[in-house]
Amino acid sequence: MFQFLVSFILSTLLSSGLVLSSGDGLLNNNSLYPVRDYTSGSIGVDITAKAALVVDKQTEQILFAKDEQTALPIASITKLMTALVFLDTNPNWQAVVIMQPSDEVYRAKYVYRGESWTVKELFWTMLIGSDNNAAMALVRFTGLTPTEFVERMNQKAKNLGMNNSFFLDPTGLSEKNIASANDVWLLAKTAWENEFILQPVAQASFTLQSTSSSIMRKVINTNLLLNSFLEVKAGKTGFIDEAGYCLTTLVANQEADEVFLVVLGSATEDDRWQDAKALAWWTFNNWLWP
Repeated sequence: MFQFLVSFILSTLLSSGLVLSSGDGLLNNNSLYPVRDYTSGSIGVDITAKAALVVDKQTEQILFAKDEQTALPIASITKLMTALVFLDTNPNWQAVVIMQPSDEVYRAKYVYRGESWTVKELFWTMLIGSDNNAAMALVRFTGLTPTEFVERMNQKAKNLGMNNSFFLDPTGLSEKNIASANDVWLLAKTAWENEFILQPVAQASFTLQSTSSSIMRKVINTNLLLNSFLEVKAGKTGFIDEAGYCLTTLVANQEADEVFLVVLGSATEDDRWQDAKALAWWTFNNWLWP
């Protein structure tokens, strides 16, 4: 009740223009932000996702939650964990990998059997284009077996406090790769603190260009919010039938306030984008930052 009253009083002061000066101290304490703007009259937002979470980046305050502790399949969001574990092996980015039949766990999307690509190109293709075969080639490059690599994924999940998570494969094709929305936030937060991951996931596309042949392909980011009205800082999508349409992303408003969004199990591809947009719009219009 006390937190509600504080939030209501502060939101009323801010919305009415009666902002206290910095000398007053109360509004100068960033630990009080963001605060809910109850003057908007909104009681929430309706989404199709089975679970969702919105977290303020600076304070890690939860701004919206729906079944955020329920473990659900996360599909290719898995690749953020694959990227973290891969980076732990201190890879040589310029090393060349020849695609092998053993890398083929799904139909080829961007990289094909017999082609040669650098580790960096495969890494970017995995994160931007969500290419499963690129992910498997990177696992093979580490010298670990898939089983050993997945063991490291589960250990890292435990280390990050992802208490409702379990991984069975590095691609996300298995419906047994599960995590809660809260776990996905922890994963995304950690992944995007690393520039090697943050840089590619913020790109709408990039061009694969072989140094040993004339092959050139444009890899399109599966996160279509990069082409929306939102200012997207990072993101990763996921989809398999058992998971529905999933997304974790980092977005900012015009004042550069940033929030993590997680939606798991949206009903359709379009619903995934609409759920995320609705959550972003609702959050930035119903919470107040200093």
